[in-house]
Amino acid sequence: MSQVQRETEKFFDHVYKLHLHVFPLNGESDIDVELDLNADNNTGILELHVPLVYGAGAMELSQPVEFSDLFESVVRFHTTPSRNGRDLSIKSSKFELRVGTAPGVRFEYERDNKGAPTAHIHHSGVAGLLSPALMKNFFGMKNSRRKGRIEDIHFPVGAAGLEFR
Repeated sequence: MSQVQRETEKFFDHVYKLHLHVFPLNGESDIDVELDLNADNNTGILELHVPLVYGAGAMELSQPVEFSDLFESVVRFHTTPSRNGRDLSIKSSKFELRVGTAPGVRFEYERDNKGAPTAHIHHSGVAGLLSPALMKNFFGMKNSRRKGRIEDIHFPVGAAGLEFR
């Protein structure tokens, strides 16, 4: 096994364990994992689909969580050897809030993209579907008039050369 393959497996394992730690889940089986490791060219693809729950503070619940039938998180990494061939590099990544089968908001990094910025945000026209989740998650805010407004969400993104931040 090459150094890049070991780094890929270690990175993918870290991403998976991070999801287990930060999302309110009933168990590991709640995460749908798609994994493709190609030993011939040292590339890998990991895609995780995680069902979401309504409400901020849901992790404090002691009973099993009930998932939304509408919202899920999708995270995808495509790894490849770096230009020097010895280290792990991210060719592309995607962080998406999916509403039904459509992406509501998607943060993407595409290292070799020639038709768009390397790091960019897609915001689809499903804002009306995001509003109910925003209203539930911002329940109890001081300014209740603002809850549910998609325009109150700030989307930080930045890129410096080939490094995504």
